Amino acid sequence: MKINLKIIQAVVVLGILIFLFGFSAERNNKRKQGSINIEYTNAQNIFITEEDVSNLLIVKEKPDRKQVKDSLSLNEIEERLNLNPMIADAQVFQTIRKDLGIKITQRVPLARVTGEKPFYIDKEGCKMPLSS
Repeated sequence: MKINLKIIQAVVVLGILIFLFGFSAERNNKRKQGSINIEYTNAQNIFITEEDVSNLLIVKEKPDRKQVKDSLSLNEIEERLNLNPMIADAQVFQTIRKDLGIKITQRVPLARVTGEKPFYIDKEGCKMPLSS
């Protein structure tokens, strides 16, 4: 009789765990996107402002608060930001509270080259266009 009671208890506990896991997974999937937090690792946003970053984010799709959290492609957003000639590196991540975090490292110009089409050269030797 004790064996049957332990088997019944194990089945009930397993059923409760499956129910709780399914409930929490469903509720987590329905969560909407939080706010967008932009952080500059260079401590200054000289060449690219938060407005410029926001404009880069809405090129194809706008990550807004109504969008379900799993529908965001963080790699695509990061690649789009890294294509900007003023950005040396961009890291895009999502927090537990569903906020979109963006860490941006800007390129640092060392010299300005004048000529037919002037440009900057950064410390890595890459060309940077003139900023407005």
